[in-house]
Amino acid sequence: MRSITYVAELGSMHKRNKSLAYEMMRQAKAAGATIAKFQFGWPKEDLTRYVDDWADDIAQWSNAIGIEWMASIFSQDGLSVAQGVGADKYKVAHQIALDPAQVALVNSIIGENKPVYISGLVHSSPNAYSIYVHADTYPTYEPHMPKHFTDYYGYSSHAHGIGDALLAIGRGAQYVEKHFCLDKTDPHVRDTSFSLSPSEFGDLVKYGNEIATALGDRHTQ
Repeated sequence: MRSITYVAELGSMHKRNKSLAYEMMRQAKAAGATIAKFQFGWPKEDLTRYVDDWADDIAQWSNAIGIEWMASIFSQDGLSVAQGVGADKYKVAHQIALDPAQVALVNSIIGENKPVYISGLVHSSPNAYSIYVHADTYPTYEPHMPKHFTDYYGYSSHAHGIGDALLAIGRGAQYVEKHFCLDKTDPHVRDTSFSLSPSEFGDLVKYGNEIATALGDRHTQ
């Protein structure tokens, strides 16, 4: 069976509530997520996303719950914090990868020589650890993606539902990233509208694995 990495993006959904962040991580694991992703390097004034002072907690929660964690880096300070707690994989969001002013930051992340999932094209010198992920517009109501995931390893979704992610798996994606939340009716966070609930994320994992099994290794050869 082709192995799929399922990433639950928690970074914009915890609303700076540590207990909520832990519960989201726990339920992401129960739903079948491979990795829980947090966003590091936001200014302290952005209380909906700032978690740099939780870095030790996130690493400990990861061990206790039994789910990997990944740091999505938005500034050099965020990278330093993630380094300090031994982050072993990173994400470069498309708005960072496509910003010429962030070349030094992206190169610093890649220079860690650890897996780096990069959305979009990157203004840097990639190495063997650079893993390219297709990201659609944010948010989107008509998802667009490659017909075959040959140039991209995976897919970062900003669309409603699970259909686009399942299509990406059918086209060869080995990495799927979706925003994850516990309350889709919360009007205070923009991303809730296209985030997956735990049950929806569970369906994504279930049906995604069925697709990967049915297709076998044809996309990895």
